[in-house]
Amino acid sequence: MEKQSLTIIAAFMIVIMLVNSAFAFYTDRKIRKITNDIQSTRIQLQEKDKQIKQLNDAVTEKDKQINFQKDEIHKLNKLLQSKRGKWAEALAMRGRITGPKIAYLTFDDGPGPHTYQILQVLKEHGINASFFVVGAKAEEQPDLVRAQFQAGHAVLPHTYSHKYSEIYASKDAFLNDLHRVEHTITSILGFAVPKIFRFPGGVTNAVASRAVMTGIVKQLHGEGYIYADWNASAADTAIGRNKDTELGNILNASQDKNEVVILCHDIQPDTHTLDMLGELIKTMKARGFIFKTFRDISDEEIYRLSAVGTINLNLEKLLGN
Repeated sequence: MEKQSLTIIAAFMIVIMLVNSAFAFYTDRKIRKITNDIQSTRIQLQEKDKQIKQLNDAVTEKDKQINFQKDEIHKLNKLLQSKRGKWAEALAMRGRITGPKIAYLTFDDGPGPHTYQILQVLKEHGINASFFVVGAKAEEQPDLVRAQFQAGHAVLPHTYSHKYSEIYASKDAFLNDLHRVEHTITSILGFAVPKIFRFPGGVTNAVASRAVMTGIVKQLHGEGYIYADWNASAADTAIGRNKDTELGNILNASQDKNEVVILCHDIQPDTHTLDMLGELIKTMKARGFIFKTFRDISDEEIYRLSAVGTINLNLEKLLGN
């Protein structure tokens, strides 16, 4: 009996040893596999690291190329601006010698209470003008806006709201306002308007900060916009004015000029501007001026206006060129 028990114990011990050996063998194989997997993963990670480094190096090289190209484009743009400036000066000089004297009669902030009568005066004298409209007012009188265009006048964006503190609060605020008035005019006329507009208060207005104005100009210049200022104003928003002072303001400012952009408004409740308009047109014609609009302006005329500072005034200064 005792011998049988020892045999059983011995057999049990052998089984345990066999199980341990099998487990040890399995564990060793498992560890080896895990070790191999880890090593393989490390190799793969190292390869991925190499690929990432190569990609980073490629991106860095592309960035260098892009920056180089940007620098080259900037240099070319500066050169182009310089060439255009010189060309504009040459064209302006040639215009002073041989070209016609051109007056661009412009009206801001309408349509207003006397816009229709102004159209009648312009028709009587056989000339066209440029109307830089306020979008909110254009929405109130769409038929009048269409009549302006159908009569041959330029209908161009000025502002939607004309609320200086809001539109000049930031670059985005201004662009939203400009695009809104563009959309308004396009909806009324049925087609997109040219990228010519007038800043409320002009590019040198006293409301917008230099940083905001520079951001606006850079954005619009890059999109091909032209902004029109003026070099002769009726000053028809001043206190104490009358038709004679308005007429005198324009005629005095037009002396010795071959390119004149005249600023008037068609939003005033009085009739001073309307009353002096016929005499202004006759006097300017007598001085040898022809009247054109920003609707039919040529590239050469744009460059001529650029040279005298009524188109894209202070562009190079604002862009830091």
